[in-house]
Amino acid sequence: MIIVTVVIAIGMLSAATTRALYADPGKRARIDSRLLNGHEKFAKRYTRFDRPDIAVQLLEYVHRKEPE
Repeated sequence: MIIVTVVIAIGMLSAATTRALYADPGKRARIDSRLLNGHEKFAKRYTRFDRPDIAVQLLEYVHRKEPE
């Protein structure tokens, strides 16, 4: 029971921290940029793993968010 309470408390704390950081416009842009970079990185990995279908989905998502 204690473990469940700790896990819930950590989840709530991490959600509150994320919400607070995302509320700042400067940090929001940085967070979004890092997420898109992560999508691109995973697309490259899926290409190496011979899964171009997943890589295309990830790159299409990035392109929708950053058309340039």
